Amino acid sequence: MATALTAPKTLRTRGGSGQTDAFPVASGVTIYNGSLVWYDNTVGRITSTTPTSTDLTNKRYDFLGIAIPSTNSVLGVAAIADTPMCPVSTGGVIVEGCNVLGADAEADGGNPVYARSNDMLDTDGPSDATTGTSLRAIGYICRWTSAENQDVQLFDSSVSKSLVTTYHNKTA
Repeated sequence: MATALTAPKTLRTRGGSGQTDAFPVASGVTIYNGSLVWYDNTVGRITSTTPTSTDLTNKRYDFLGIAIPSTNSVLGVAAIADTPMCPVSTGGVIVEGCNVLGADAEADGGNPVYARSNDMLDTDGPSDATTGTSLRAIGYICRWTSAENQDVQLFDSSVSKSLVTTYHNKTA
């Protein structure tokens, strides 16, 4: 069962382009420091709620990266003019020390990673893709140390979603 963040989380990261951007937060959504975030094309704001199986074409959400607000969290409000902006590391960092579900052997290095929640440390590899909710890969395993410890290279947000062709089908 995927567990969403309910408090800020510090992730060990390295690399990436260093690119950050700030986005308005969806109404009523709390985005914690260290949370995975998506741009919700239907509301024009970011959310930390992972795409669901009802969005089979995945045209609604675009994966952006990891939230890095200067405070522990940011709460979106109804009025867009009053909604705080949340900075996001969009430059495709490597997250160290993940435990990707299904990455049980060294041969799993290079496999895509899917988000099961907004918690980077609660992710799926392709062998368990049917239990995930993110329909597109958010990155891949770039270093496999053990069945409980992998590094994940997140995709840079500028990667066109048409280029990210690793999908899985999950029935509701």
